[in-house]
Amino acid sequence: MPWQSLGTISPSEDWQSYPIDPVGSETFRIVQSLSIEPFNICLLTQYFAPPGGRATFRRVYPSNEPTIITLPIPEDLRASGIVVRTLQIKRRLPYFPAPWQIEIQVFY
Repeated sequence: MPWQSLGTISPSEDWQSYPIDPVGSETFRIVQSLSIEPFNICLLTQYFAPPGGRATFRRVYPSNEPTIITLPIPEDLRASGIVVRTLQIKRRLPYFPAPWQIEIQVFY
């Protein structure tokens, strides 16, 4: 089971969606590219479309090391069949002085 990239985003103050929606997996890797360690964080959300539409949020802190995270699928949605969700990210604070890119990879 290899890692598959869902895309790379330069976080802004607005929500941005990753171009590929992960199906089924709960294990993700966050890979960041930054030239300085920012004094900022990002919010990562996973949005489940209706029926049962809901969202969960998680903070992403700056790091030069890849980070493995788990984004659990609620049991009631998992029981209903194939679960598709959209991952979105936005920068928490408006000011950021250097380029910052965040790639999310899914483990299938």
